[in-house]
Amino acid sequence: WYAQRIRPDIPLTIAHYVELHGDLDVGRLLYAVERFGAESQVGHVRLLEIDGVPHQRVDPTWRPGWGRIDLRGESDPRAAALAWMNAHASTPIDMEHEPLTINVVLRIGDRDWFWYERGHHIVIDGYGAMNALSRTAEIYTAVGEQREPSVSRAAALVDLYADESRYRESSRFRADREYWMEQLAGVGEPMTLSSVTAAGDTHDAGRHRATAVLDADLDTLLTDAITTHGSANSALIVAALAAYVRSVTGDPDVVLSLPVSARTTVALRRSAGVVSNVVPLRLRFDEHTTVADVVRQTELQITGALRHQRYRSDDIRRDCGYSRDARGFFGPMVNIMLFHDELKFDDIAGQLHVLATGP
Repeated sequence: WYAQRIRPDIPLTIAHYVELHGDLDVGRLLYAVERFGAESQVGHVRLLEIDGVPHQRVDPTWRPGWGRIDLRGESDPRAAALAWMNAHASTPIDMEHEPLTINVVLRIGDRDWFWYERGHHIVIDGYGAMNALSRTAEIYTAVGEQREPSVSRAAALVDLYADESRYRESSRFRADREYWMEQLAGVGEPMTLSSVTAAGDTHDAGRHRATAVLDADLDTLLTDAITTHGSANSALIVAALAAYVRSVTGDPDVVLSLPVSARTTVALRRSAGVVSNVVPLRLRFDEHTTVADVVRQTELQITGALRHQRYRSDDIRRDCGYSRDARGFFGPMVNIMLFHDELKFDDIAGQLHVLATGP
């Protein structure tokens, strides 16, 4: 809320689309979206500012935004749809006057569709967005089969808030605090791979993406390395980034930022809302450090971080003495998103494409 207030021109959004080919029932999809919004309460969240203080309200009359766009008349409907979605995902949301979530179905062929979903990051995170997609597909399919969907096990937002309050008064909270203070004892300011800050004028920035797919040879090398080190591919990728940062900066004390779901209970894993967190991973190098050492150290750091992932990054930064004007989180970020990219809508297989995961 504060970040959006001081920079209203920056889109703090999560956005993605599901590509669908078949006889999509758009009305049924709308019903499924609205039903999930009511179950999770995310679709009914309003933000109000009263005397400079933000308030959240679950308002049943406040519904998700919705739209349909038929692009079949365009010379290149697919390109037109992608251009529209990227532009929309790059547009800031007026938190007080616009719906915080919106769904749009773009028709690009007689049996070809994009279901686009965008939400302000203040009401939904990546994990919650995946829950939204899978539950919407589940409801859509159940209605098509003329049966009642399974009972939702998502927790209401007020229950998530109460659970967070209990955590902050618990011995687990204190243990997590001690863990992070021990991990970051003597740490310096956040590492960076850039010598400049982000430009102040972002009007021409848009969203930029560079995509690379591992070729067969590199995939084989990665698989062989996983086997050699007995490691998961995620740990190997994090270790590789740490080694790269070490080589570029020359600093033997490397701290990375790792986004985590922070959903440590069954109720949290089944719910929407914003729970995600960013935690530090600290890896140390010397002249005797081998690749195997880095991989093993990374595995231990990830294991420890996940056990203590609920402790908020703001608290970590304050407790561990980071200056208030320090850039970024803790260092270069590696975000490993292990999401399923296929959803089933009756007999239609939907393919997920991520457009934006934050600012």
